[in-house]
Amino acid sequence: MEDLISKKSPNGRAFLILKEGHRLSLEKARATVSDILKQENIHSPKGGWDKLVNINVGQKVYTFRELVTIIRLKGFPEPLQKLIDSRDEIYGGDIGISVSIHGFKTKKEWGGYSKELSAPCSIMPAEMELGKDIQFYREETCFATEDHNLELCIRNYKGAVFSSISLVEAYLNKYMLHREYSGFASENIIRYKQATNIETKFDLFLLESTGKRLEAINKTTAWVHFCQLRSLRNSFIHATEPFLGHSMKDFASNLNYINTGIGNLLRLTRDLQQKPTLSFIEIIRNGAIVLFDEEYYLG
Repeated sequence: MEDLISKKSPNGRAFLILKEGHRLSLEKARATVSDILKQENIHSPKGGWDKLVNINVGQKVYTFRELVTIIRLKGFPEPLQKLIDSRDEIYGGDIGISVSIHGFKTKKEWGGYSKELSAPCSIMPAEMELGKDIQFYREETCFATEDHNLELCIRNYKGAVFSSISLVEAYLNKYMLHREYSGFASENIIRYKQATNIETKFDLFLLESTGKRLEAINKTTAWVHFCQLRSLRNSFIHATEPFLGHSMKDFASNLNYINTGIGNLLRLTRDLQQKPTLSFIEIIRNGAIVLFDEEYYLG
């Protein structure tokens, strides 16, 4: 059963509500988990998959049923997905660190870049940090409407929009940076570094990573929703109008475009590359749906 929840409000009501619940049918979830396990060379024991109770993933052990429950709630099998992520040469196997120990120093190197910081400090892969930012700002936008704190709601809403477009840019940049650092000095990479608009960058990224052009995706719902988010972000950055007006109903629609215009768009690029999806993509794709509770507002 799907519930309309709000994590902070005692009565669970607000203008903007996060719609949580099972995202996959039981049958689809079981099929997805079993397919991934087969790819990992783990096969059904005698008596069927439910008899599988010792699936080692990292330092944890799961049962088949536990993995099915996870995928139904999250939309993807998070523990198995992290295992798949670790094999990706660009976005996988990279961890972040946050420390507050006095005198501690940490250094990170990747793709020719180097950064050394002294505690208290944090260094995270850009896509990881931005993905968490998106989750935080989407939730906080909704929570702020519980107390009718529209100023805080708007501030978090902008944060969600900014982080979303930045995530796409980080995703493209990291791939092209890795290609250049690995010695692939193609014309696409040279032109990418000179490009100033996202359409050109996306086109060159697709050409470099899939051999396809932007036309392969620019008629999709994912691309249309991405462009709407980008236009919204630009309206905030450039402040071309003398005032900013915001509607809570629009907030709900635009926050849901993050799932499709960011999550689905990045998943589409992975499909075109014939590569498995990544955790940060699936977290965004399967984020809770935001609803405007008009009945509560009018009541």
